[in-house]
Amino acid sequence: MKTLLLTLFLGLSATLASAFESLPGNWLAISHQTVTVYAFRKDGTMSGTYFTPKFDVRTTFSGKWTLEKEALTIEFLESSEPIMKVPLVDRNRLEVIDKDTVVLHTLPSGISLEMKRIQFKKPKEVYGR
Repeated sequence: MKTLLLTLFLGLSATLASAFESLPGNWLAISHQTVTVYAFRKDGTMSGTYFTPKFDVRTTFSGKWTLEKEALTIEFLESSEPIMKVPLVDRNRLEVIDKDTVVLHTLPSGISLEMKRIQFKKPKEVYGR
C-alpha cells in the first residue's frame, strides 16, 4: 500500500512539475464581466490585456512572475490605465488540471479563476508589444 501511494505521489509530482515548466505561453481567463489575456514568458516577464466589455474598458499591463512549487506570484509593474494600481502583487495557488488548463486560487481569499492556454497567430496585436 505504501509503495502504491508513493508511486502515485511521485507520478503526480512529476506531472505537476512538467505542467509548471510549461506555464510560459498565452493564457485566457474569463471572470464575471472581464476577459484577461496573459503572456507568461520563460524569462519570468509577463504582459497582457484586461478587458471589461460592458464598460468598453481595456487595460494593458506588464510585470514579472515566479513559480515555486504550487505558488504562482504575479507582480504587476506597469499598467496603461488607472484601473490597476501598480505595483501590485498577486499571489495564487496554482492547480494544474491538464497542460492547457490551470486554476488560480487567489491567496488568501481563495477566489478561483480558470485559465486556458490559447494560441495567437500575431500576439503583438493582442498585447500591443
